[in-house]
Amino acid sequence: TVTVTVSGSNDCNPEGATVNAVIKTGKNRVTIDATTATTDVNGQATFTITAGQKKGNAKVVFTVEDSEGEVYTVFVIVKIRKK
Repeated sequence: TVTVTVSGSNDCNPEGATVNAVIKTGKNRVTIDATTATTDVNGQATFTITAGQKKGNAKVVFTVEDSEGEVYTVFVIVKIRKK
């Protein structure tokens, strides 16, 4: 599970922001439960990333756009290893 936390400046409430998720690399290695999620009262949006059987790395990118149209990006690298 990955939790993306959005914080607002100048006492801006981050609740209700839409966070987008996309698998940039390793689409055959992982799945994600949703491509968008809305932040809760704490500014948090949660996604579940599930690893497949194929060994290697996957990159999942999360973005959120503020009220002025500026886009903020963060990503995670998921490493899948054989058991």
